[in-house]
Amino acid sequence: MKAIEKAKEIDKNKLLFINVDPKIFRDERFKSGFTKDFLKKHNMSPELIIFEITEKTAIEDYKSFKSALENYINQGYKIAIDDTGAGYSGLKTLMETKPHYIKIDISFIKDIDKDSFKQKLVKTFVMLGKSTNMNIIAEGIETENELAKLIELGVCSGQGYFLQRPSGTF
Repeated sequence: MKAIEKAKEIDKNKLLFINVDPKIFRDERFKSGFTKDFLKKHNMSPELIIFEITEKTAIEDYKSFKSALENYINQGYKIAIDDTGAGYSGLKTLMETKPHYIKIDISFIKDIDKDSFKQKLVKTFVMLGKSTNMNIIAEGIETENELAKLIELGVCSGQGYFLQRPSGTF
């Protein structure tokens, strides 16, 4: 929750992506209104918060997980799936969660300008995103050629060292 504490100093028109392990949704404090109260204390709105579901832990019970996500979505929060295509963040996670944002793993982005198969995969994600209202974010953009290819493929958002290195602070 340190991200929320520091985020009170940033522009309120910007979104805050917070990495969340899927098992946090089983934590009773998380379910019982802790997040809502914490945001109110720091003068932030749920509409600015994107829970970025990380791929570190497998989702074992999709029914309970979806129920917890729906609770937060109904309060105005949005959901992103991090590292899509790697680890546990596969197609089943996309199908079950129907996130607002799909963050495509760096392994699909690295050297995409030289790899027609990666290009076809990313183009498929772009088409999926357009047809389902999910925003596509390319992770790990490290070269101008990668960025140019991603733009050509229709990817509208990205992150990576080529765009800006992490600053460590807000």
